Amino acid sequence: MRALGFSVIGLVLLLYPLVVYFGLQRLSVQTLALALAGIFVLRFLLMGHVSARLPWLKGATFAGLAIALYAALSDSPQGLALYPVAINIAMLWVFACSLVRGPSVIESLARLRQRNLSQAGIHYTRRVTQIWCGFFVINGSIAAWTALIGTREQWLWYNGLIAYLLMGALFSIEWLVRRRLQAQECNNV
Repeated sequence: MRALGFSVIGLVLLLYPLVVYFGLQRLSVQTLALALAGIFVLRFLLMGHVSARLPWLKGATFAGLAIALYAALSDSPQGLALYPVAINIAMLWVFACSLVRGPSVIESLARLRQRNLSQAGIHYTRRVTQIWCGFFVINGSIAAWTALIGTREQWLWYNGLIAYLLMGALFSIEWLVRRRLQAQECNNV
Protein backbone atom coordinates (compact mmCIF):
# COMPACT_ATOMS: atom_id res chain seq x y z
CA MET A 1 0.00 0.00 0.00
CA ARG A 2 2.89 2.35 0.84
CA ALA A 3 4.48 1.74 -2.58
CA LEU A 4 1.18 2.40 -4.34
CA GLY A 5 0.69 5.67 -2.46
CA PHE A 6 4.24 6.74 -3.21
CA SER A 7 3.72 5.90 -6.92
CA VAL A 8 0.46 7.86 -7.11
CA ILE A 9 2.12 10.87 -5.48
CA GLY A 10 5.02 10.53 -7.94
CA LEU A 11 2.58 10.55 -10.85
CA VAL A 12 0.78 13.63 -9.50
CA LEU A 13 4.10 15.44 -9.14
CA LEU A 14 5.23 14.31 -12.60
CA LEU A 15 2.05 15.96 -13.87
CA TYR A 16 2.65 18.98 -11.61
CA PRO A 17 2.41 21.56 -14.43
CA LEU A 18 -0.98 20.19 -15.49
CA VAL A 19 -2.18 19.98 -11.88
CA VAL A 20 -1.20 23.61 -11.25
CA TYR A 21 -2.47 24.96 -14.57
CA PHE A 22 -5.89 23.31 -14.40
CA GLY A 23 -6.08 23.52 -10.61
CA LEU A 24 -5.76 27.30 -10.75
CA GLN A 25 -8.75 27.42 -13.09
CA ARG A 26 -10.98 25.76 -10.47
CA LEU A 27 -9.41 26.49 -7.07
CA SER A 28 -7.97 29.46 -5.26
CA VAL A 29 -4.20 29.71 -5.11
CA GLN A 30 -4.29 29.05 -1.37
CA THR A 31 -6.48 25.95 -1.66
CA LEU A 32 -4.36 24.45 -4.42
CA ALA A 33 -1.11 25.37 -2.65
CA LEU A 34 -2.27 23.76 0.61
CA ALA A 35 -3.38 20.63 -1.25
CA LEU A 36 0.05 20.44 -2.90
CA ALA A 37 1.73 21.03 0.48
CA GLY A 38 -0.26 18.04 1.76
CA ILE A 39 1.01 15.96 -1.16
CA PHE A 40 4.61 16.91 -0.36
CA VAL A 41 4.11 15.99 3.30
CA LEU A 42 2.65 12.62 2.27
CA ARG A 43 5.57 12.07 -0.09
CA PHE A 44 8.00 12.71 2.75
CA LEU A 45 6.13 10.33 5.06
CA LEU A 46 6.02 7.58 2.42
CA MET A 47 9.51 7.99 0.99
CA GLY A 48 11.25 5.68 3.50
CA HIS A 49 14.27 3.88 2.02
CA VAL A 50 13.67 5.32 -1.46
CA SER A 51 15.48 8.52 -0.47
CA ALA A 52 18.74 6.56 -0.07
CA ARG A 53 18.57 5.48 -3.74
CA LEU A 54 17.38 8.89 -4.95
CA PRO A 55 19.37 11.42 -2.91
CA TRP A 56 17.77 14.44 -4.55
CA LEU A 57 14.27 13.36 -3.53
CA LYS A 58 14.32 14.63 0.05
CA GLY A 59 15.64 18.06 -0.99
CA ALA A 60 13.14 18.32 -3.83
CA THR A 61 10.32 17.34 -1.46
CA PHE A 62 11.28 20.01 1.09
CA ALA A 63 11.69 22.57 -1.71
CA GLY A 64 8.24 21.68 -3.05
CA LEU A 65 6.72 22.00 0.42
CA ALA A 66 8.41 25.39 0.93
CA ILE A 67 7.21 26.60 -2.47
CA ALA A 68 3.64 25.43 -1.79
CA LEU A 69 3.60 27.11 1.64
CA TYR A 70 5.06 30.32 0.17
CA ALA A 71 2.37 30.31 -2.53
CA ALA A 72 -0.36 29.73 0.07
CA LEU A 73 0.88 32.49 2.38
CA SER A 74 1.52 35.01 -0.39
CA ASP A 75 -1.51 33.96 -2.45
CA SER A 76 0.89 33.85 -5.41
CA PRO A 77 0.27 31.60 -8.41
CA GLN A 78 3.77 32.54 -9.54
CA GLY A 79 5.09 30.86 -6.40
CA LEU A 80 3.58 27.55 -7.51
CA ALA A 81 5.36 27.89 -10.85
CA LEU A 82 8.78 27.72 -9.18
CA TYR A 83 8.70 23.98 -8.41
CA PRO A 84 10.28 22.92 -11.75
CA VAL A 85 13.11 25.37 -11.01
CA ALA A 86 13.63 23.75 -7.61
CA ILE A 87 13.76 20.28 -9.19
CA ASN A 88 16.44 21.42 -11.64
CA ILE A 89 18.45 22.98 -8.82
CA ALA A 90 18.17 19.78 -6.75
CA MET A 91 19.25 17.60 -9.68
CA LEU A 92 22.10 19.96 -10.55
CA TRP A 93 23.29 19.85 -6.94
CA VAL A 94 23.32 16.04 -6.82
CA PHE A 95 25.03 15.64 -10.20
CA ALA A 96 27.60 18.38 -9.53
CA CYS A 97 28.42 17.06 -6.05
CA SER A 98 28.96 13.61 -7.55
CA LEU A 99 31.57 15.11 -9.87
CA VAL A 100 33.44 16.54 -6.89
CA ARG A 101 33.09 13.62 -4.50
CA GLY A 102 32.84 10.76 -6.99
CA PRO A 103 31.72 8.51 -8.35
CA SER A 104 29.59 10.50 -10.78
CA VAL A 105 25.86 9.83 -10.85
CA ILE A 106 26.08 8.30 -14.32
CA GLU A 107 29.01 6.10 -13.28
CA SER A 108 26.97 4.83 -10.32
CA LEU A 109 24.08 4.02 -12.65
CA ALA A 110 26.41 2.34 -15.15
CA ARG A 111 27.90 0.17 -12.40
CA LEU A 112 24.46 -1.25 -11.68
CA ARG A 113 24.70 -3.05 -15.03
CA GLN A 114 28.45 -3.44 -15.34
CA ARG A 115 30.48 -3.64 -12.13
CA ASN A 116 33.92 -3.20 -13.73
CA LEU A 117 34.09 -0.10 -15.86
CA SER A 118 37.16 0.62 -17.94
CA GLN A 119 38.98 3.96 -17.56
CA ALA A 120 37.34 5.00 -20.83
CA GLY A 121 33.95 4.09 -19.35
CA ILE A 122 34.63 6.12 -16.22
CA HIS A 123 35.74 9.11 -18.31
CA TYR A 124 32.65 8.75 -20.51
CA THR A 125 30.23 8.58 -17.55
CA ARG A 126 31.89 11.62 -16.00
CA ARG A 127 31.44 13.55 -19.27
CA VAL A 128 27.77 12.52 -19.45
CA THR A 129 27.26 13.70 -15.86
CA GLN A 130 28.78 17.07 -16.86
CA ILE A 131 26.41 17.27 -19.83
CA TRP A 132 23.45 16.62 -17.54
CA CYS A 133 24.69 19.41 -15.24
CA GLY A 134 24.67 21.76 -18.23
CA PHE A 135 21.19 20.56 -19.12
CA PHE A 136 19.90 21.29 -15.60
CA VAL A 137 21.37 24.80 -15.72
CA ILE A 138 19.75 25.58 -19.07
CA ASN A 139 16.47 23.81 -18.30
CA GLY A 140 16.23 25.44 -14.87
CA SER A 141 16.92 28.86 -16.38
CA ILE A 142 14.16 28.44 -18.95
CA ALA A 143 11.82 27.11 -16.25
CA ALA A 144 12.62 30.22 -14.16
CA TRP A 145 11.96 32.48 -17.13
CA THR A 146 8.58 30.85 -17.78
CA ALA A 147 7.69 31.10 -14.07
CA LEU A 148 8.77 34.70 -13.53
CA ILE A 149 8.26 36.38 -16.90
CA GLY A 150 6.33 34.08 -19.22
CA THR A 151 2.62 33.46 -19.41
CA ARG A 152 0.91 30.54 -17.67
CA GLU A 153 0.51 28.89 -21.05
CA GLN A 154 4.22 29.22 -21.81
CA TRP A 155 4.99 27.80 -18.37
CA LEU A 156 2.63 24.87 -18.94
CA TRP A 157 3.95 24.05 -22.42
CA TYR A 158 7.59 24.26 -21.44
CA ASN A 159 7.45 22.57 -18.04
CA GLY A 160 4.64 20.17 -18.87
CA LEU A 161 5.84 18.97 -22.28
CA ILE A 162 8.92 20.55 -23.86
CA ALA A 163 11.23 19.96 -20.87
CA TYR A 164 10.20 16.28 -20.79
CA LEU A 165 10.80 15.96 -24.54
CA LEU A 166 14.24 17.56 -24.17
CA MET A 167 15.13 15.18 -21.32
CA GLY A 168 13.95 12.26 -23.41
CA ALA A 169 15.97 13.47 -26.39
CA LEU A 170 19.13 13.86 -24.30
CA PHE A 171 18.64 10.43 -22.77
CA SER A 172 18.04 8.88 -26.21
CA ILE A 173 21.05 10.56 -27.82
CA GLU A 174 23.26 9.48 -24.93
CA TRP A 175 21.97 5.90 -25.23
CA LEU A 176 22.76 5.86 -28.96
CA VAL A 177 26.25 7.31 -28.40
CA ARG A 178 26.90 4.80 -25.62
CA ARG A 179 25.84 1.89 -27.85
CA ARG A 180 28.14 3.09 -30.59
CA LEU A 181 31.08 3.49 -28.19
CA GLN A 182 30.44 0.03 -26.72
CA ALA A 183 30.45 -1.46 -30.22
CA GLN A 184 33.72 0.32 -31.03
CA GLU A 185 35.25 -0.92 -27.78
CA CYS A 186 34.22 -4.50 -28.60
CA ASN A 187 35.73 -4.19 -32.09
CA ASN A 188 39.02 -2.89 -30.63
CA VAL A 189 39.37 -5.85 -28.25
